[in-house]
Amino acid sequence: MGYLSTWSMEVFRHRAGGVGRVFAAVATAILGITLLAGLSPKDFSFDNAVSRTADRPGLEFGKYGVATASMGHKEGPPALSAGDGLTVELSVQLADPHPDAGGFMFLMHVYDGDASSQFVIGQWRSHLIVMNGDDYSYERRSPRLSVDLSNVLDGVADIAVVSDTWGAKIYLNGVLAASREGVHFTMPESGDANGFTLAFGNSVHRKNSWPGKLYGFALCSRALPESEIGRMNHTSDHSRFEVLYLFDRLDGPKDLENDASGNGRHLSIPSNTFFIRSGFLDEPILHWNRDEGTLEDVILNLLGFVPLGFCLAWALCKSRGYRWTRTCAVVLLSGFMLSLFFELVQAWIPSRSSSSRDLMFNSLGAGLGALAAIFWLRLPRPWSRTAN
Repeated sequence: MGYLSTWSMEVFRHRAGGVGRVFAAVATAILGITLLAGLSPKDFSFDNAVSRTADRPGLEFGKYGVATASMGHKEGPPALSAGDGLTVELSVQLADPHPDAGGFMFLMHVYDGDASSQFVIGQWRSHLIVMNGDDYSYERRSPRLSVDLSNVLDGVADIAVVSDTWGAKIYLNGVLAASREGVHFTMPESGDANGFTLAFGNSVHRKNSWPGKLYGFALCSRALPESEIGRMNHTSDHSRFEVLYLFDRLDGPKDLENDASGNGRHLSIPSNTFFIRSGFLDEPILHWNRDEGTLEDVILNLLGFVPLGFCLAWALCKSRGYRWTRTCAVVLLSGFMLSLFFELVQAWIPSRSSSSRDLMFNSLGAGLGALAAIFWLRLPRPWSRTAN
């Protein structure tokens, strides 16, 4: 009987060792899958998807495409002058308004390093939205002005945004389409070390693509009267504009559009991907948006790190003999550091987003996996009963 007991114990130990080797292989595979999922660029292309339009002079934007201009810093063109109000004119062919086309799309914006003060003209489905700040989903009910552009989706829309002491107005093809008293739009007041950036077709982080066409743009640091709106292509007095892109040549340079205002804010259109600014941990933990799949994202980030936490905790307990408190601490720290690495890399990949929320739920998932492993290891084993 003693021999049989010893033999049974050795058999179970041998099986446990085999299970351990299989488990180690599974753990390695899970780590590889986690790295692949965290660092995959998905459908990102290293070509900057901006091209000259064929139907008339202008620019056509594809996914992740962007064109930018420097709006003033100590080594570049002068900063925007402070004026009495603001006028922005655009001639555009709007993007596909289908819900699958994307969420909030940046048609243009001026960014100074602080998203809370940026000036944005964007498109959400068939609506044009003008705002300061980063309340894209309108959860905070920040001041904005919007207009439904359903009637002009199939053609060219001449849009003018005017902000003065009364409020804000949007003109569509020369006709007042929306107005709101007390809403005032401004350009950012101070730039960071990179100065101001004017971007078209996307955000400076390249995560809010606007696949439309741009045929003209003008920016004036004062509120133009209604009689002067829509005349950026019909006036020889270009000096009244802070920025002016006329796109008046079909054979213009592929990588540059000159600023006709004379202020030197030329529009850069590089052929290859370039990174303007990173968006490291840009999305806050408490930012929830059902339209953007926040709940699904949370579930995936939470469950995605559970297997990794389970395997790491199992290895620490079996090979190192760690107590459960130390094991949980090591797994939590390891999950946090790995997720932090992912978020740092994703900040520079336009098709990915770097989020504080992802960091938190990845770490929490690793911790849950560790607790599950500790619970599993504390269950009674057949070989333990045989040995006793």
